[in-house]
Amino acid sequence: MNSAVIIQARTGSVRLPNKVLLPFHNNKNILEIIIDKVLKVFDKKSVIVATTLNKNDIEIINLAKSKKINHFAGSESNVLERFINAADNFDIKKIIRICSDNPFLDLDSLRFLKEKLQKFNGDYIAFCDKNSSPTISKHYGLWAEGVSTKALKLVAEKTNDSYFTEHVTNYIYSHKNDFSIELIQIPLKFDSNEIRFTVDSLEDFNYLKLLFNDWTKTGSKNNIESLYNLVNKNKKLKNEMKKQIIKNEK
Repeated sequence: MNSAVIIQARTGSVRLPNKVLLPFHNNKNILEIIIDKVLKVFDKKSVIVATTLNKNDIEIINLAKSKKINHFAGSESNVLERFINAADNFDIKKIIRICSDNPFLDLDSLRFLKEKLQKFNGDYIAFCDKNSSPTISKHYGLWAEGVSTKALKLVAEKTNDSYFTEHVTNYIYSHKNDFSIELIQIPLKFDSNEIRFTVDSLEDFNYLKLLFNDWTKTGSKNNIESLYNLVNKNKKLKNEMKKQIIKNEK
């Protein structure tokens, strides 16, 4: 296939092991929530869960099978290699990369990225903050990114630095002159050091679990405007988010 979504997932998180499989909302875990969201935008054959060869990640493979989507198991430490091999295995030229610790993934932005990527002939496309830093490198947890398999292979040729093989696209946007890149500015009100929707720690998991439950009650489950309004009026929550941003700064 020409393009596909690859959801990066493993159970071996250092800060919160098994976080993607812990019950998060209505008996669903974060990974299942993300898969169900993605399937509202993409058909099943275009969705792949890329996990590792670690025996503990068989649960992730079983979840992918239960959802009738594709899966691939590769290197646990070399995530870049895992993505390249998954792409080659399914003959993918363009990838939308999604991290499995972002249950608040915005579907409107995902649809927009899907349309952009279909016409995009460059190497990398992503949402960014006012400093032109891709959101994937930050604490937002709302947006995906697009990258060509060709660009990932070029990264693998240029470096074997463990930082770049773990953080799949970091080399690309930190070496902008070597790649064709398009960045899309996020709404300014989201461009803040007070908003964090990604799950790294137990503290993140606990307060975001409560927030997700409250958010679904608004009736605008896929609307980040309602999410922003919910957070903006909760000072205690914003203070907790700021604390976790500092603690887990990438």
